[in-house]
Amino acid sequence: AGMGLFGAQRGILERGLQLLPPGGRLVYSTCTLDPIQNEAVVASVIATSLPPGVSLQPLPPLPGVTIRPGVSTWGVPDGEGGFE
Repeated sequence: AGMGLFGAQRGILERGLQLLPPGGRLVYSTCTLDPIQNEAVVASVIATSLPPGVSLQPLPPLPGVTIRPGVSTWGVPDGEGGFE
């Protein structure tokens, strides 16, 4: 399911960045734990589509919320039941 929604999720994030006003804030979130729809989308947009003047900022600490780093590697389905 992750690869099927990767393009849609990427499109949503890219469009949000296009509409972001100067000094604005965009928060990207999904309703899945699938790294293909989360970390892979963000990594792909950062590598190829981050508009000039847009910078990434860490979230400030939120009371009662534990923030953990995302995954930095993930398997991509190869279409034959395995992973690349």
